[in-house]
Amino acid sequence: MAFFQRFHLSAQANASAAARGKRSGLPGLIASFALALLLALVISPVPVAAQGAGPSMDAAADWLLTLRDENGAFPGFDGTPDPGVTVDAVTALALAGRTNDLQPSLAYLEGEALVYAQTGPGSAAKLALMLIVSGQNPRDFATVDPLSIVEHGAQAGMIGFGPYDHALGLLALAAGGSAIPDAAIEAVWSSQGEEGGWAFDGATNVGAADSNTTALMIRALVATGHGQDDRVGTAASWLASLLLPEGMPYQTGGPADANSTSLALRAFDALGSGGSAGVAFDAVVDALVQFQNDNGSFSWLLDPRDENIFSTVEAIPALAAVAVLVAAPTPGAEGIPASPVASPVASPEASPVGLRPAA
Repeated sequence: MAFFQRFHLSAQANASAAARGKRSGLPGLIASFALALLLALVISPVPVAAQGAGPSMDAAADWLLTLRDENGAFPGFDGTPDPGVTVDAVTALALAGRTNDLQPSLAYLEGEALVYAQTGPGSAAKLALMLIVSGQNPRDFATVDPLSIVEHGAQAGMIGFGPYDHALGLLALAAGGSAIPDAAIEAVWSSQGEEGGWAFDGATNVGAADSNTTALMIRALVATGHGQDDRVGTAASWLASLLLPEGMPYQTGGPADANSTSLALRAFDALGSGGSAGVAFDAVVDALVQFQNDNGSFSWLLDPRDENIFSTVEAIPALAAVAVLVAAPTPGAEGIPASPVASPVASPEASPVGLRPAA
């Protein structure tokens, strides 16, 4: 199960950006992506529902912190300190408003950043996004400039090893204020599948697309100003068509899982209230509740249940997006407050290098 989850979750990723404007009935008002990321650090999180009646972001963050070791690292699949999972955990904690808890893990990552950022543009993008949401400099962290690695990759069109890495890269470029080459956007459309979604490995045939890559790409397209493109609407409709009563599966015919449900929630949140996205958003929020355990952790599947760090670091940013939506004041004469962006990535990064998933 570990390898299957590692590959199929494909490094769960993320940072959605965009506007609650459409959800508030004011289409066309898209909040600044970078500003939204920063606001996620200063707005006090509000639970989606009362304790005991819905998922608790604070309880999930508390449980997550119990897994951190004395050096500030969080464990990977084999139980040893893992830089990628630590990046995910810091992102989740920052978006949950737990900025006072970040320093030990940031200190650990200072010693890992050089090697980690060079494992691929997807890893560099994850690191850059984590640095932004945690208030660090994505161009200078322990002498490492992860954003420049992403920029270099974008010049070739496809960033990294496939659409999942590419979506991460686009999100990092948007959040960092970098120029996005036309070739990088063309790579999105050329890798879109026949049914409207995207596949982790870039396959475009019927049945290849997965919910995780599609959800992340939708957020990337919204963040880069392409959210109104009809092809995004096609992708959103395809994603909504996968939804089960118990949540979102990775692909058609599979069981609902917490990671796919969380990623889908953030994609529908980024799209706003129009069409299938608005209906699916409410259904996915309701479904996510079922995956949280009494101790705050999230289970990957509903049966059998487990206490899954990878599902928990994916669910926390989704809850953060919903929490600020609930807390946001009604738009008035001064306009719409910028919405927070869900975390760049969650669960372990698994961009394939050849046939080998990255750490």
